[in-house]
Amino acid sequence: MKINIHNQLSGCQSYSCINCGHGCKSFMVPVSIDEQRSIMDLEDWFSTLNTDTLFVDISAPGFTDGALAKRTDKSCVFLDVEDNLCMIHKKYGFQAKPKACQLFPFVITPFDGEIRIALRFDCSGVCKNSAGRLDDNIKDIKRLAQSIYSPAALEKIQKTSIPPIYGNMIIESDKFNHINDSILAKIVTRQLPINKLVLWLVSFAEHISKVNWKNVETNDFNGLLSLLADGTFKEAENQNIETGSVTAKARAMFGQILYILCRGPEIITEDKIGYIKRLKNRLSDAAALKQFGNNRGPVPKLWDNWEKLDFSEMEKSYGKMPEEATDLLYRYLINRIAGLNYCGPNYYNYSMVNGIYSLAYAISAIGWLARANAAINNRTEYQYDDFAKAVMVVDSNNGYGSALNAGGAGLRLKYLHNHCNSIIRQYID
Repeated sequence: MKINIHNQLSGCQSYSCINCGHGCKSFMVPVSIDEQRSIMDLEDWFSTLNTDTLFVDISAPGFTDGALAKRTDKSCVFLDVEDNLCMIHKKYGFQAKPKACQLFPFVITPFDGEIRIALRFDCSGVCKNSAGRLDDNIKDIKRLAQSIYSPAALEKIQKTSIPPIYGNMIIESDKFNHINDSILAKIVTRQLPINKLVLWLVSFAEHISKVNWKNVETNDFNGLLSLLADGTFKEAENQNIETGSVTAKARAMFGQILYILCRGPEIITEDKIGYIKRLKNRLSDAAALKQFGNNRGPVPKLWDNWEKLDFSEMEKSYGKMPEEATDLLYRYLINRIAGLNYCGPNYYNYSMVNGIYSLAYAISAIGWLARANAAINNRTEYQYDDFAKAVMVVDSNNGYGSALNAGGAGLRLKYLHNHCNSIIRQYID
């Protein structure tokens, strides 16, 4: 099994765990029956942890056998809150933890006979670019990939692992790689500010969606690709960026996508959620989705510290993006594209073009949420933490949950394709 960490990713991104405990306090961790038995065999955790629940049942995709239990403060039952260390890891080693915990924050994506690697940016260590070579993790990643994918399962996945460019336009893997690498080559130069870069991405996606790539001869392929990439990039360089005028319907659609991306990950604790509470939650979500389509009035309260926020605060600029924030967003885009974590089997089976559009909306949502973070703190200018918090929230929902794969979200995304440029201009400073 070949493990591929793209050189453009390893060239700009480092990682080592900084023991922040964020993942252990935010996510539900799936555990198989075998993993549950192995953990139970280690010691009498009920006595050690002073709890009567180690695992919980969840009716959600990916949680066939259950998940690690949570305390009422939302932390994992195995987290030592004094030092933010996993008690299983601390006592019995890295490989004693559930596979999902061992793999985090790495993401593995099958592609044409190999495994592509990406990172989750809902991890503080990844956002901070904490010291540590990505290549140092290949041994563990390969072991985990082999345990997750049997040879037969991997062979079956690999046959359908090459995403379409658009629609049903599937081309050879080397040509797909050429297009993907041409995108990366433009991003890593860092010649464009983020708003122009995202506008270029969308423009490039529009152009490649108009080509019947199956009819392009091999000798002509590289020349056509360079022409499209260079031409659209030059246009983006010379473009004057002005605040976009977003139509009411497009604003409503984007607001609802924004709600899906910005809502904090749902935490299911040991407490049983009854039918009435679930129904109230769904009605509350429906009301918030509708309210997020506004551009005036109170913003739905996504988090406890969101008090008296008004949409008018979200529609104004908060100055220049800090240099560290620009670097963060560049790394985020490089990571998603290098690891093929924006299309294909690890991203709702989206085509390359639809994946690029979704990345544009994600960056726009990050820009909107950064404004909210600045407004919450009564500031008139951005700080780096405004973007770091925004990236972690958006990334936790962008591709790792099922919300954007729902029919309604898909229709909203499809409608927004024609309004993407105005949304980018409005929400990415």
